[in-house]
Amino acid sequence: MSLGFTGEINQIKKKKVTLPEAEEAQQNHNNNSKNYIWFGSAISSAIILSSFFLIYTTNQYKPKVTYIAPSLLGVSTMIAIFTWIQTMLSMNKLEYKKISTPRWIALATSITASLCYFSSSLAVMEKNWTLQFLCSLAGSIIGWFSFITIYAGKFITPTKQQLWALLQIILLAFLWELRTFIVNMHFD
Repeated sequence: MSLGFTGEINQIKKKKVTLPEAEEAQQNHNNNSKNYIWFGSAISSAIILSSFFLIYTTNQYKPKVTYIAPSLLGVSTMIAIFTWIQTMLSMNKLEYKKISTPRWIALATSITASLCYFSSSLAVMEKNWTLQFLCSLAGSIIGWFSFITIYAGKFITPTKQQLWALLQIILLAFLWELRTFIVNMHFD
C-alpha cells in the first residue's frame, strides 16, 4: 500500500557533482575573491588619492577671486555626471529602475575622479606643474575604473585589453596636461 509519494520519490534524484562542475565552482569562487579584492583596492585608492590631492591643493591655493574655486568644483562635478550619463546612454544602460548597484557606484567614482580634476585645476592656477600632472593622471585612472564598471555592469578584474586602454588613457591625460602646461607658458 502506497501513501501516494512513490511517483514523486522516484522523480527526485540526487544530483551527483562531477569533477568539472566542482572545478568550475572553485574557479568561480576564486574569480569572485579576485573581483572583491580588485573592487576594494580600486575604491580605497580612489578615495585616498582624491582626498589627498583635494586637501593638498586647497591648502596650497591662494584665491584671487572667491568664486573661482567653487565654480571649478561645480563644473568638474557636472562634467563627471554628464560623462557618466553619456556612457550609460551610449551603452543603452540608462533605465533608472534597472541600473545596477555597481553602475551607481561608478557614478560615485566618476565624481571622485572629478575631485582630482578640480585639484589639477587648482594646481594649474598655482603653477604647480608636477601636482597638475599627478592629479590629472589620478583622475584619469579613477575615471577608467568607472568606465570599466559601467561597461561590465559589475566589479570584475580588468582584461588585458582594458589594461592596454588604461595605458592609452594615461598617455592621453599626460598629453592634455602637457598642452595646458605649454599654453600657460605663454602667460608667464
